[in-house]
Amino acid sequence: MHDPDPDQQPNVQPQLNPDPAAVPPAQNIDPFNQLMQMNAALMQQLQLQQQQAREHAQQQAQQFEQRLERQMQQLDVERQRQQLDVERQVQQQVQQFAQARGPHKVQAPDKFYGKPSEDVTQWSFELEQYFHMRHTHDDGDMVSYAITLLRDDASRWYRRTQQRGQDFRLWDDFKTEIHDRFRPADSDQATRERLHNLRQGKMTIDEYTNRFNALLLKLAVSLSEAEELAHFKRGLNKELRRNVEYQTQGTPS
Repeated sequence: MHDPDPDQQPNVQPQLNPDPAAVPPAQNIDPFNQLMQMNAALMQQLQLQQQQAREHAQQQAQQFEQRLERQMQQLDVERQRQQLDVERQVQQQVQQFAQARGPHKVQAPDKFYGKPSEDVTQWSFELEQYFHMRHTHDDGDMVSYAITLLRDDASRWYRRTQQRGQDFRLWDDFKTEIHDRFRPADSDQATRERLHNLRQGKMTIDEYTNRFNALLLKLAVSLSEAEELAHFKRGLNKELRRNVEYQTQGTPS
C-alpha cells in the first residue's frame, strides 16, 4: 500500500448550495384573480369603445347640424328669391292691369244665366264698357270672352247655335242674337213706359242721367234724338228742366 501524497487533493465533488433568490418560485396563479384581471381588461376596452362611440356620435351630430344649418341658409336664400320674384310678378301684373283698365276702375262683368229676371241689354252694355276700358277692340276676343260668361240657359242657347253651324265672328252679330233670344217680347213697350214715368226726384243729375241711359239701352228700336230729349226733360226737376230747355231751345216752354 502506498501512503497518500499529502500534496494530492482528493477528487471530491463540491456540494453546491443554491441561492434561493435565483430559483424562480413555483407558479401558483389564482383563477379568481385571473378572472378579475380579464374582467378589468374587458371593462377598460368597453369603456374605450363607448368613449369612441360617443365621440363618433358627437362628431356626426355636429356634421348633421352643420349640414342642416347650411340647408336652412339655402332655403332662406331660396325663399327670399322666390318672394322677390312673386313681388316683381305682382307689381308687373298690377302695372299691366292699371295700364289696361286706364284711370277708371272697371268691375268685371257678371255671368249671364238667361233668367227672365236678368237684363241682357244691361249685361251686354257692361261688357262693352269693360272692353272699352281694357282697350279690347277685336271682335273675336270680345265674343270669346262673352261666351265664357254664359251659364245655364244662356250656355245651352249658345251650344245650340254652334250645333246649327252658326259662328259669331262679329260682336254686333253676337249681341243681336243674344238680345233677340233673351229680351222679353214686350220689353220695348215696358221700357218706353218706364222712360215716360221716370222722374229725377231726389236723384242727382248724374244718377238720373245714368238711369235714363240704362233704360235707353234696353230698347231694341232706338228713339230719335227729339224723343230722347223730350223724355229726358220731362223727368227733370223744374229748375233743371228750365235750364235744359233754355240751352236747347233758347227760351223756356
